[in-house]
Amino acid sequence: MAQHPTPADEQAGAGLPFPTIRSIGLGAPFRWIARGLSDLKACPIASLFYGFCFTGMGLLVTFVFEHAYQYTSAVTTGFLLMAPFFAMGLYELSRRRERGEACALAPTLTVWRRNAGNIAVFAAVLTVIFLIWARASLVVFAIFYTKEMPNLTGFLTQVVSL
Repeated sequence: MAQHPTPADEQAGAGLPFPTIRSIGLGAPFRWIARGLSDLKACPIASLFYGFCFTGMGLLVTFVFEHAYQYTSAVTTGFLLMAPFFAMGLYELSRRRERGEACALAPTLTVWRRNAGNIAVFAAVLTVIFLIWARASLVVFAIFYTKEMPNLTGFLTQVVSL
């Protein structure tokens, strides 16, 4: 269950323009993983669907690297920009479990409808960022790789040597 700020926490940051930063313990990531496993056990179909989506996106990055490596950074960025949209469904799945509602795949796929306007603006901003980065990544690729097939070691060596 999520820890909500106490009234004292809210009063401490009431006059500040920024949210209060809370510290977490070293064991917090393990609790998050345990809750994720609990969601997986309680809602296996929906959880596995999202797992396959993320896996498919990772396989797409691998496929692009093998066949059109000049687009790898653009596709990787696209993956990172799309991840929050897939994560919305996972968040909805956890929210529905906390409320005791049925965990089905369909409601998690349409969770964006609840806040469609803001999500559309967010998507538009991310799309513009992605398009700019896709072009910039091709320029960076053209500058760094003129003769040889790239690999991670070569890329890191060239970036660090600048």
